[in-house]
Amino acid sequence: MGALLGPRTGFAATIAEVPAPVQERMRGRSWRDDPRCPGWDALAYLRIDYLDFDGAHRRGADAGELVVARAIARDTALLFARLFAIGFPLRRMQLVDDLDGDPRRAGLGVGRRLAPRRRLSPHRSPRRLNRAGAPRSR
Repeated sequence: MGALLGPRTGFAATIAEVPAPVQERMRGRSWRDDPRCPGWDALAYLRIDYLDFDGAHRRGADAGELVVARAIARDTALLFARLFAIGFPLRRMQLVDDLDGDPRRAGLGVGRRLAPRRRLSPHRSPRRLNRAGAPRSR
């Protein structure tokens, strides 16, 4: 798809602690009890309105789900608000855990597991983006 769907209004997002049912969906798939994975208290659960490729406003029970580092939760919601405002469509927005934890099914390399790797690259850290979206240099 090469075109934006046009300006939109009515975006909503919520930021909360990761609820117990979501933790259960993630446990053993995208999250593991491993020192290399952030603790639940360092994560935030976002419900985010988005536009699908048919131009439908996905909200309420159909809103997208994301789990991100708590430190970047607000900036993440603001980013998706901007995408919504310009009419940028998304195929779907769901946790990789709903796809049997297989990041290849999520598409575009998103939703990769962190725990199985022996060493985490600093470039994979969710805190590596600045407010403008450009990678930070060390």
